[in-house]
Amino acid sequence: MMKKVLAIVAACVAIFLLYQGYIIPGISLTRFGYIGAGVILFIAAFVPFLPNLSEEERTRKF
Repeated sequence: MMKKVLAIVAACVAIFLLYQGYIIPGISLTRFGYIGAGVILFIAAFVPFLPNLSEEERTRKF
């Protein structure tokens, strides 16, 4: 339950950071920082929900 709540909060913060990066005019480190932080936070929020792969699924068969 708590993991879902934290993921929702992290996704909302990530969307806010992406929006802040979007409205800053020009090219600056601040803008790239907001966008980078938003993308990293968005990815980090949903990685725990990915299913675990079994050993057979991890190995490639050619």
